[in-house]
Amino acid sequence: MDNIISEPVRRDTAPAIALGIGLIKAADPHGVMLVIPSDHLIQDQDSFRTLMKAAMDTAAREKALVTIGIKPTWPCPSYGYIERGEEIHSAPGCSCREVIQFREKPDTATAAAYLSRGNFCWNAGMFVWSIPAVCEQLDKHCPELASFVEHVAESPAPQETIREEFPTLTPVSIDFALMEHADRVLNMEATFDWDDVGSWISVANYLETHNKNTTNTDITVQDASGNIVFSQKGDKHVALLGVENLIVVETADAILIADKNKADEIKGKSSTSCQTNSDDQSAPRPGHRLRRSPHRHCRHGPRGHHGPSRRNYPQASDGRNFPHCPARPETGNPHPGAGPSVRMDGTEGTAAAKVRAFGRELAAALPGLPLIFMDECLTTVIAQEKLHAAGKKAKNFRPIIDQVAAVEILNTWLDSTLG
Repeated sequence: MDNIISEPVRRDTAPAIALGIGLIKAADPHGVMLVIPSDHLIQDQDSFRTLMKAAMDTAAREKALVTIGIKPTWPCPSYGYIERGEEIHSAPGCSCREVIQFREKPDTATAAAYLSRGNFCWNAGMFVWSIPAVCEQLDKHCPELASFVEHVAESPAPQETIREEFPTLTPVSIDFALMEHADRVLNMEATFDWDDVGSWISVANYLETHNKNTTNTDITVQDASGNIVFSQKGDKHVALLGVENLIVVETADAILIADKNKADEIKGKSSTSCQTNSDDQSAPRPGHRLRRSPHRHCRHGPRGHHGPSRRNYPQASDGRNFPHCPARPETGNPHPGAGPSVRMDGTEGTAAAKVRAFGRELAAALPGLPLIFMDECLTTVIAQEKLHAAGKKAKNFRPIIDQVAAVEILNTWLDSTLG
């Protein structure tokens, strides 16, 4: 468990990454570090490992910070872009170029211009660097974080140092704090498939197409196209008449209808809903942190804001409520929990088999950790399991279910640890 570290409080990506740098520096001052988001869907694992190995070799050899870029497939306004320059070296299937500039999320027209120029890639938030190289850049551009890294690395009690100093750090992203100012940044373009499944536009790629609309439930269509229809249980019949490019999402306690071209604004509406009315549900949104957390008013992540649930879930056959966890008397916080996903009727979902080993390993590593079984509807992607059972998009859909189920287990433990 020494390798699973949680933030005492949320301070965005730069302080979190600095925490990792400090701990790694204490263990290996000359090591090479990878920063990889946990919620991306990558199915070609062999190509992923090959590229990351090449990136590590480059980071160890070059005095530079290395980023991984995704070749854009459409002018997406939701991602940051990296402008790539001169090629410095290449290996079979791996090209490494100097980074000219990081570009913030553009409008659609600007994004289209980037694609036409051919030397831009999406910023995937993956970074590789040697500890000496990143510490040198932190010293130069982020003295607050550089000081924190040194304190953690040199502390005889690093966890105490983290608890005391981490909450005082300025919340800032790693791009703003370091990457946009670093002396030298290199970019390697991904050779593997990639999807962050961070919006309903992304989720639509894994739904069935019906008369120019994508859906996970039965729909009737007349003069309607380009719509995304999602039902949490997949049992609602939706009729579309004379509408285009809408997102229609139905859950047990909320309905979302939005212009598909304004999908990015769903995040903001969700945040407002959380902050203005604690009894309202935030707008549903897919992603690795879509949770029903009974002990938090808002859950803020890099791509979403999620509110509390007031739903009354049925009990499992052994009397345990899910998704709610029993409170610890001394703290009032939920017990740490880990376990495979469970359907509302108490039966196991097919994702359970692949995450069972992870749950048992986590439980064995944490003495006294109870296995708490969770409703599979805790994540919108797991809720679509009926699609897989029906053989729809089975090849691409299965990894999403397994991935989100595993992340759900880890997030449950992290939430309870954070209190």
